Amino acid sequence: MELRTLSTWSCNKNGELDELVDPEWSDDESSELSDYLEFGTLLGYPISTPPTCTMCDFKLPQMLIFTDGVYEWSQILFHYVRAHKVRLPDPIVTEMLSRLHRLQDAEHVKAW
Repeated sequence: MELRTLSTWSCNKNGELDELVDPEWSDDESSELSDYLEFGTLLGYPISTPPTCTMCDFKLPQMLIFTDGVYEWSQILFHYVRAHKVRLPDPIVTEMLSRLHRLQDAEHVKAW
């Protein structure tokens, strides 16, 4: 199995995050993706200092790594998407939202 790691940023010295901000990005889509990223499947707790946003003072109490079975990401990524409209590449956004919509539309069948 292979998990594709989505980047995290420990600094914003060169403005790499500023280049990814999309103020025109639909609130509905960015919010939906942010929720998806915030509530992924817990993969682990890396040994690290709690992450702090490099664009504001937001800080998480601990460092968590999430996955959806295809990608893995640091929990703070949801904040960059929600608060600052840092937009992930379109193919990733499309794939994640498609997966989310399939889950939301799934038929729920009692298995036990």
